[in-house]
Amino acid sequence: MEALERFNVRGSVSLNAAMCDHMPDIVQECVRLGWELFSHGIYNTRLISGLSEDEVRTVVGDSVATIRRHSNQDVAGFLAPAISATETFLDLLPEFGIRYTVDMMPDDQPAPLKVRSGRLITIPYSTEINDIRVIGVRGYSADEWAAMVKACFDRLYCEGKDNGMVMCMPLHPFVIGHPHRIAALHDVLDHVTSREGVWLATAREIADCYERHYEDVLRFSGVLPAGAR
Repeated sequence: MEALERFNVRGSVSLNAAMCDHMPDIVQECVRLGWELFSHGIYNTRLISGLSEDEVRTVVGDSVATIRRHSNQDVAGFLAPAISATETFLDLLPEFGIRYTVDMMPDDQPAPLKVRSGRLITIPYSTEINDIRVIGVRGYSADEWAAMVKACFDRLYCEGKDNGMVMCMPLHPFVIGHPHRIAALHDVLDHVTSREGVWLATAREIADCYERHYEDVLRFSGVLPAGAR
């Protein structure tokens, strides 16, 4: 939190809703900092794989209601616990006011998803520069992780001059937040924020922008019916 605040970067928090009850002070600090909270299920160990549609509805509904109650924020996004899935869970998300998902990783730009009813878009997520995957699973050092993130940013920054790109940097405090690693995060944040024209947006803000400016794309894909706004 201190590292991001130092560089005026707001987090988009994939929040396991049980945190609201177990560690409400942390959730309230996120709210104070102006961070966005979106649903990551109830516990990260309670996967949705194998659940029925009604069981998935219970998980999504409970998590959304809990986060809203503790933060007074509308919950606009969803990332399934441990990126688990069912064949139809994306179809259910608009029922709860969810406007975007972070579960799909097809591109470096938002894209519309066709669901049974309502609207849903995908916001880019990355497992390639995810600190828990790179450092915790693959065993790279914090400095090597930072080099990967900066290389990713530089490539997307270059391509983004003609066509806006999104870089999602998934962080876990229990990985990058250790004293022997936190300097690597400062290095990355200094690199990113020193460049001109970078939009330090939350996931909700990216979704808002996409919906405002790309209604024709949504209609063409069938996500947005003709004549609707």
